[in-house]
Amino acid sequence: MSNMVDKPAKDDMELWEAKVQKQYMDWRARRKEVRRLPNLRSFVSTVRIILEICRRFKHAGAGREENRRIALEKKGALRTRAELNLVQESMERLRYFQHINPFQLEALRRVVQYRNLYKGEVLFEEEELSKEYYVVAKGTISMHRKITGESGSDVPEFVTVAKYYMGESFNEGTLSQGEYSRQREMARALETTSLFVIDRASYARIMEGMHLERLQAIVSNLRNMTFFRNLVGAEGEKALNQLALCVINRDVPSGTIIVQQGNVNDTDFFYGITMGTVRVLRLSNPPKAKMACPQVHMQRIFKSPFPVCSLSQSSVHAREHILANPHDSFFKRDAPMQSQRFRGSDILSKANCQGASLRSPRSRIHMPVKAALPEEARETVGVPLGFDAVGPRRCHKGPMEQQAVLEIDSLSVGCCLVRGMSEQHQWRSDTSGSIVTLETTSDASFYIINKWDFLR
Repeated sequence: MSNMVDKPAKDDMELWEAKVQKQYMDWRARRKEVRRLPNLRSFVSTVRIILEICRRFKHAGAGREENRRIALEKKGALRTRAELNLVQESMERLRYFQHINPFQLEALRRVVQYRNLYKGEVLFEEEELSKEYYVVAKGTISMHRKITGESGSDVPEFVTVAKYYMGESFNEGTLSQGEYSRQREMARALETTSLFVIDRASYARIMEGMHLERLQAIVSNLRNMTFFRNLVGAEGEKALNQLALCVINRDVPSGTIIVQQGNVNDTDFFYGITMGTVRVLRLSNPPKAKMACPQVHMQRIFKSPFPVCSLSQSSVHAREHILANPHDSFFKRDAPMQSQRFRGSDILSKANCQGASLRSPRSRIHMPVKAALPEEARETVGVPLGFDAVGPRRCHKGPMEQQAVLEIDSLSVGCCLVRGMSEQHQWRSDTSGSIVTLETTSDASFYIINKWDFLR
């Protein structure tokens, strides 16, 4: 009887154990699935943390720029040390302040003011008392001078005599002439512009000695240029000192067109090379083109997408012949080979439009000779007709017209150019503009003087 009672209990126990074991296995399976979730959750949490850090950095950067703006707009005596550091950091971004010693920079950051100008706003008028010294932090300032109208009318005309870009300074010339000196030009913002402004007293106390050294260095460099070697004696020294006050020292990157053939640019009338090299190009049938802006920097209008034929440096007669007769037999297919003056690849040929090409001795590729183009294609700014900025343009059927570029010479430090005229080769320049194109072949630096100050 007892055996009959115990047996069902044992079976029930086995069933219960099996049920518990199954529940335990199910629980372990669910636990494994649950354990996978924290990895996903941690990934989501990490992403959220990264986004939060980025947001905080963004707001911190915006806050830093806001603090910088507040520090710049404050008067020097009210700036805290942290704000003075922000002002100095802003000044050191400009090339002009990078050459100032730390003691002068420490003094300047306490007195410099920051001024914003909207487009077209006048900074000062002509004949106004000169009271401040300026460094362009952003934008462009143009200087305008009043002249008598050519027609003899009483209505004055204004001409642009100079332009100043980011990192360039101006107005030291009038400040150095005395306490009651007056402005010779009107200054106006060509775009939204910001300036670092230093008052006359701070300029005389901190920067006058530095600018005297700078002017002496400019006079010394001008004296060493071949163009000014005839300026001797007291009169010559006076003329060089006056020119030094008008000099704009401008850095230009490699491959920049500083003078475009056919352009008249009186603001950049005189160029003195103080660093780098410049090649002189002569373009037959030049297109309508505009001057490259040296801003941030400067656009490269074209960088030799066409064949450039080099002439021997000793071929003086050949150069003069080309300059005087740009369309003579040297440019024709049937011209005799001049082995002493030209290489075979230097002879430019005419061909019909079908398959017309010219092999460049440098690039080793075929490029089409310029053909007659539609009227809209002739208005291409800065690119020789028949060529795109990235390569040759497809020929159009029609009468052929010669298009070639000759590299006449290469100029280096010490050479001077006056609107395309060199003192070495006497390239003439008339009212139609420069007869040559000047392109920098390396990072270069120039002394630039406008027409009116140079001829004064």
